[in-house]
Amino acid sequence: MCSNVCPHRSAVIAEETGNRTVFRCPYHAWTYDPQGRLVGAPHIDKARLDDISLKELRLETWQGLAFVNLDDSAEALAPNLTALEERLAPLHLAEHRVIMTDTLDVTCNWKS
Repeated sequence: MCSNVCPHRSAVIAEETGNRTVFRCPYHAWTYDPQGRLVGAPHIDKARLDDISLKELRLETWQGLAFVNLDDSAEALAPNLTALEERLAPLHLAEHRVIMTDTLDVTCNWKS
């Protein structure tokens, strides 16, 4: 799984849902393939494109829940949750479905 943020200027690359063969950063038109590899960037030598890609994120699913870890060196999460499995079994978490989503815009300085 790849980050949805361009490493050049931290712009969000894809919003909403859909099906695309490439993803283009809205700031400077850097273009990525679905695997997150940079395939085009204005004013950058083609030989340098192989060194740039979207950040790879670690994704684990457990009991129907998705967990994303930004730390490449962190240990796996699932083995640390085995003690919870018996206690949470009556809740049938894997069978739950999303019934509502919400977005919260927060005024903040993301550069700090």
